[in-house]
Amino acid sequence: MYAGPGVFVNGIEETEGFIIQWSKGIVAERPNGLQRYEVLFYEGCDIGEWGCRSGDPFLSYVVLYDYDPSMDQGYIYLPGNVGELGNL
Repeated sequence: MYAGPGVFVNGIEETEGFIIQWSKGIVAERPNGLQRYEVLFYEGCDIGEWGCRSGDPFLSYVVLYDYDPSMDQGYIYLPGNVGELGNL
C-alpha cells in the first residue's frame, strides 16, 4: 500500500504511488470551491502475523481529497506535522 517517493523496494526508490500521480508534481494552491472528502484508510491483520498490532481493523491514516469535475481530476492533501497539512 505504501508507494511513491521516499519508499524504497530492494534499494530502488518508488516513483508511482497508490493514490497519487507523483509525476504531476506539487500544486501550490488548490482551486477554490471544490467538494472536499475525508478519506480514511484502515488496516488489519491476523494475530500471529509478523508486526500485527491488532486483529481488528484500525485507522492507519487520513488524507483529504478535493475533486474538480471540470477537469475530471482531484487533489490529495497529505498530513504533515501535527496540526498542519501538506498539499499535493
